Amino acid sequence: MTKKILLVLAIFGFLLVLSWPLYWAKATEDSPIEATIKISVCGNGIAEGGEECDDGDHRGKTCGGLGYGPGTLDCDLACDFDVSGCGPAPTATPTPTATPTPTPTLTPSPTPTSAVTATPAPAATSTPGPTATPTPLSLPEAIVTLIVARLLPAPVATFDLDGSGKIEVAEVYQAVKIWVEEWRRQPVLKAEAKEAKCDLNQDKSCDLVDFSVLLYYINL
Repeated sequence: MTKKILLVLAIFGFLLVLSWPLYWAKATEDSPIEATIKISVCGNGIAEGGEECDDGDHRGKTCGGLGYGPGTLDCDLACDFDVSGCGPAPTATPTPTATPTPTPTLTPSPTPTSAVTATPAPAATSTPGPTATPTPLSLPEAIVTLIVARLLPAPVATFDLDGSGKIEVAEVYQAVKIWVEEWRRQPVLKAEAKEAKCDLNQDKSCDLVDFSVLLYYINL
């Protein structure tokens, strides 16, 4: 009898152990779970979560703390800082750098130089020499010089057709014609050992130099 009771208790205990996880799971599904979730609400006057500010709660920040000038820091509808009331950021004043004092440069004093006065050289005076007094020509010599000056050279005088002592404009055509004819006859005259009238410079040849001599003596 005792053995039967122990066997029944053992079977009951075994069943109880097997059914305990199922009971615990059932109890867990049916039991309410309590949890607290904190949500940041913009507009409740408390800066929390990712809010920069909320109404008057600026988390202790000021315009100066944010790098701006003096002013009023506000909070906009999105709970972000409104810095429109802050002054401009102060400009850092540069530290003045010391300007090095220039070292004075010593200027050497000019050495006085003795003034040299140039003594002008005496002007050379030219002693006028004796003035040559032209010797007056006698009357016969003066007449001969005048006649010779007016006469044409002998070779050119051949072309003075009217014997006036000069080749005038009216004689130019005939004089040139004679010179050209003589120039053309030059080979024949040389063969006959005769002098040609066109050889005015007496070089045994008639050429443009002789023709220019003829033109030179034309009295225009």
